[in-house]
Amino acid sequence: FKRAAFWRPFCLFLLLYIHSLQTNLECKRNLNLIKNSQFQLLSPIVAWKNVEDFMAEQKTLITNYKELKPILNKTITENVYGSYGVYFEDISTGAWLGLNEKQIFYPASLLKIPLIVAILKKVEENKISLEENITIKKEYLDPSFGELYKKGYGYSLSIKELLVYIIKESDNTAYQALLNNLTFDDINEVRVAMGVPKLESKESVSPKDYANILRSLYFSNYLKRE
Repeated sequence: FKRAAFWRPFCLFLLLYIHSLQTNLECKRNLNLIKNSQFQLLSPIVAWKNVEDFMAEQKTLITNYKELKPILNKTITENVYGSYGVYFEDISTGAWLGLNEKQIFYPASLLKIPLIVAILKKVEENKISLEENITIKKEYLDPSFGELYKKGYGYSLSIKELLVYIIKESDNTAYQALLNNLTFDDINEVRVAMGVPKLESKESVSPKDYANILRSLYFSNYLKRE
């Protein structure tokens, strides 16, 4: 009995020690996997859970991006010259953070998304067809971005083909061709419907306002999902 009383707690201690070693080794192994992967910002607490455990625990988790803001700020200030604005939103929780997110910027090629939406809205309303052709005119050629201008002018492309050029290559010639088949009011209707202020004499928008367009597309509250 005395021997049992001595060995029982010793064996229990030994088992706990071995389990602790195994746990520590597993933690280090998983941390190294995350450190060497492309998901370095993923919490180790989440990373090594199996799907069932994660889905069960997800209901109790609170999303917080507070620690992301100084990381973004450091990254941008060390690598970006000039002024900048960043807006990030978790579409599933509404949690967000920003850096100069209300500052006004010239949106440049981001103006192409409202144009794409305006075209697709007309397709949705059966006012035009994706198979309808548009003739490329000399004044549409724009060499500042994209390769379509190299083909010259005088030939036709379908609206669908022009949209592909814009989406895949941000092509300026395709943009000009479609823009000349829309009115100023067409573009403004899209911006207002998707929660972006109307265009004034100078085209400008803040990152936070522009995010309304992406959110609207995600929830299909202007364009139908299909």
